Amino acid sequence: MVRRTDPYGVHPLLLAYILYDTRNGRQSITINELLSEPGNIGRFFGYSPSSLENRLNDLANIGLVKRIQSANLNMVELPYVGSPLALVEQYYAEN
Repeated sequence: MVRRTDPYGVHPLLLAYILYDTRNGRQSITINELLSEPGNIGRFFGYSPSSLENRLNDLANIGLVKRIQSANLNMVELPYVGSPLALVEQYYAEN
């Protein structure tokens, strides 16, 4: 089995693309779901819970996710309504 190391250098817009591309219209998700969901950022990059928390904080800093804690649930709200592909285009436009 091959394991990836934690990719701290991945740009937040590219992480957001993976997050939003797999949402299919969903508005929120729990941290535990992100860690166990196949093909999403938690599984794709092999993040530990603390690594995923750090990456989600990066996304929150640029307004692409909101962190919500209610009723003992650690949730991520997804306020971005644009196309996931636009996030990748924005990344290449900035770099």
